[in-house]
Amino acid sequence: MVSSENFECFSIREGINNDEKELQSKGIDDKLRNSIWNIVFMCYLDTGKLPSSVSIQEEKSLKKFFEHILYIFFKVPGDNIINGYLSNAIEETRELFYDLKWNEVYDFIEFLASLPDDVICKNHENSFVELCNKVLKRENSAYKFVNKKIARID
Repeated sequence: MVSSENFECFSIREGINNDEKELQSKGIDDKLRNSIWNIVFMCYLDTGKLPSSVSIQEEKSLKKFFEHILYIFFKVPGDNIINGYLSNAIEETRELFYDLKWNEVYDFIEFLASLPDDVICKNHENSFVELCNKVLKRENSAYKFVNKKIARID
C-alpha cells in the first residue's frame, strides 16, 4: 500500500501551486478540521460491522461512548440521541463538532484521547493520537499530542 504522507502532487512538483501555508496557531482551516473529523470518524464512529439503523441501546459500548461525548464533553441533552439510532448519533456528533471553535476542536480530541478503554469503540489499528499527530503535522498545525495532551510545538 502506498502512503500518502509523502505524496507530492504534480502542481507542487512543477511549481504551479506551492501549497505551503502558515503555521496554524490561532485557528484551524477547513482542511485541518475535516482531517481531524475523518480521524475521529475512522477511529471511533465508523462501525462498518453494524448497520446505521442499529439502536444505540442495543450496543452497550456505543451507548457508553456517546454518553461520554454528548453528556460529558458537549453537555447537551442527548436522551433523544442515546435512545435513537447510530446514524442519528453520528450526525449529531458531527454537527456539534463542526460548530466547535478552533480551540475547542483541540479540547475535543484531547478528551477523546483521555477516554478510558472501557468507553472506547476503537475501530482502527493505529492509535488515535498517532493519526492525529500525522494530520496535525501535515496540515501545519502549531500543536501536537504529547502524552495524550495537546501541546504547542515551537
